[in-house]
Amino acid sequence: MNVLLIGAASELANQLIKKMNKEGHRVSILTGSRYAQGKYERVFERYDFNYTNSVMMEIFESVAPDVTIYLGAYDRNYGWWNAQEDSARFISGLISLLTAYAFFGKGRFFFLSSEAVFTGDGEKKETDRPNANDFKGMAFAQGEALCDSFRLSRDLDIINVRLGGLYGVPRRLEDVDTLPAEFCLTALRDGQVCAHEDCSRTLLHVADAVQFLGQMVAAPVHRHSLYHITGQAVKEEELARFVADAFESQTAEEEEKMHIEVTTVHAASEKDALMRALNCDRFRREFGINRLNETSDIVGQIVRTMLRHKDRFLDNEQAALPWYKRLWMRASWVVQAILPFLENLIAFIPFFLLSNYAAGSQFFAKIDFYLLYVLLFAILFGQQQATFSAILATFGYLFRQMHDRSGFDVLLDYNTYIWIAELFILGLVVGYLKDRINDQRVEMREDHTYMVGQVDDIKEINSSNVRVKDAMQTQIINQSDSVGKIYEITSTLDQYSYDEVLFFATEILGQIMGSDDVAIYTVKGGPYARLFTATSPLARTLGNSMRYVDLPGLYDEISQKHVFINRKLDPSLPKMASAIYDDGEVRLLLLVWTLPWEKMTLGQANILAVTGALIQNAVLHANRYLEALHSDRYIGDTPILRPKEFGSLLRAYRKAEERGLTVYSVLEILPGEQRLENLGGDVKHFIRPNDYVGELVDDRIIILLTNTDKDGCNTVMDRLAQKGFKTEHIYLTGEEEGLYDTAI
Repeated sequence: MNVLLIGAASELANQLIKKMNKEGHRVSILTGSRYAQGKYERVFERYDFNYTNSVMMEIFESVAPDVTIYLGAYDRNYGWWNAQEDSARFISGLISLLTAYAFFGKGRFFFLSSEAVFTGDGEKKETDRPNANDFKGMAFAQGEALCDSFRLSRDLDIINVRLGGLYGVPRRLEDVDTLPAEFCLTALRDGQVCAHEDCSRTLLHVADAVQFLGQMVAAPVHRHSLYHITGQAVKEEELARFVADAFESQTAEEEEKMHIEVTTVHAASEKDALMRALNCDRFRREFGINRLNETSDIVGQIVRTMLRHKDRFLDNEQAALPWYKRLWMRASWVVQAILPFLENLIAFIPFFLLSNYAAGSQFFAKIDFYLLYVLLFAILFGQQQATFSAILATFGYLFRQMHDRSGFDVLLDYNTYIWIAELFILGLVVGYLKDRINDQRVEMREDHTYMVGQVDDIKEINSSNVRVKDAMQTQIINQSDSVGKIYEITSTLDQYSYDEVLFFATEILGQIMGSDDVAIYTVKGGPYARLFTATSPLARTLGNSMRYVDLPGLYDEISQKHVFINRKLDPSLPKMASAIYDDGEVRLLLLVWTLPWEKMTLGQANILAVTGALIQNAVLHANRYLEALHSDRYIGDTPILRPKEFGSLLRAYRKAEERGLTVYSVLEILPGEQRLENLGGDVKHFIRPNDYVGELVDDRIIILLTNTDKDGCNTVMDRLAQKGFKTEHIYLTGEEEGLYDTAI
């Protein structure tokens, strides 16, 4: 199952990843930030994008999630210090995610909310309407409403899950946002804990929440679109006692044992004694609830973490800045706003002096320095500075004109207004054009940045898809139960001789099925099956010879050409069995004795059937080869194998015995007066069908007893002795091995 987890790194996120990985799901993570902080558990693929990024649809198409889990109320991308701003970001991000999910249109979507959607005390049910009056609670309530809207309008499988009283083990001071952690921090810092008398809290540990969410993910169907999940009710006073006991037990071996004082205060009213809680009867009836963690144990873990890392929880406050730095930080924006105008005012002074000097010069009298001044600032800084420059130039012009005339005459002169109009028109027009050019440059830069970002996103998505494709391709090729892998393994049988095929087929069968206890029995047209090879003593449970038609359940399935699955876990039968047929008759039985319960499925049965069919090809090929060379393998019309063929057979059994695949014994018929032809026929009449008689290069007659230990060998020797054949149990080792190795 493909799982897409959405949210920043947190204890909840990492425990969800662990659980999904443990259950064999393929987990991908969407962090929600381009520069995501925090450490995640191992995931199949990671995407570092903001929720409002336009590549959300491509991510959903790339992951193709069967289940999407959005952390929502527990997403660390939202700190909720500025609740109004974060609520707007939260809703816009959720809309983007739901839109992408609706466009993809497959799988199940979980939105995790909290009890913050309610205001007031008492037990809240799923049918109660949210009534939060703060921005954080309203954002979660609006998120639930958005999910319901998408679910109803687009017929999507969306579930809202409210987690009540969720808490975990904090790793730093910023994580102390739950009541157990606050009690532990207060005890560590002040040496005391203050709890409300007769005040109850419901607490849900992260591990419990993950367990219950896993039950919902695994459920094929669900009845409702909203569920409450919460934990056990604990009184504040009892929780404070847990904290005090944990500190005392953790510091018992230290020189300074910490004693935590627990104080209680009365609730302001009877209503305050009943804290807000969620009713989870709906979830309990449908999915069931099994507690995993006790509150006292988790409190002990929190205390242990805080004692081990005191510097993270006590020394995290920054020193106060000096008064002049704080004043500068507050006034810096004013200075930044005034500074351009001060620069303009300073630049006005030389132009004012030049204009006064030019007024008395016959060479520079025609030059309008004020106009140059305004145009210069309009060209360099735009309309705002051009306007300020025009105002300064106007005052400078009027001041100079009043040297020769009265102010009344200057104000009545229409040339003054024409000059002022020209100055402002030129300054404003040039400044406007400058601003437009700047705006266009900014827009072009933003468009370029956006397009570069889009290209980078496309490259990242494409590289992610390539990695996923390569991983999937490698997994398919290397998967032990893929048809390609099975064919690759079974095709190695072609490199073995016809005498070794079944021995190595047993090892291959065990490798594919993942079992160390595998056996192959041969059947020659009757109700009995003879053990040919087995990989362990357990695989030989049914003995060297068995009447397979009497095995309950197994024969019924085999006779109908089905794979037998031991669903009743009968210890006297293999976990799974299949047969290889020739002309409609059973020729080989493949028995798998050990197999995990989760692998006793129809899919694994099909794998056994496919593996058996591929083994059958190698066996039939070997048998046809033997039939074609029948006249060349035996001496005349006797069943005695020639030295070369018999030597090859002995070598195959020796290799198989070394690998623990079979046991065998070798008898030598001592020389007598009977002819070779009669000897072969008589001996073959008194030995078993699966045993072999052959001649070595030094004319010695040897009997190969398959699947026979020393005790079984003695039985055969006694039987042959009663018929007049003297035999001796021998070991062909050392120089005697050359008697058949050199003949091969």
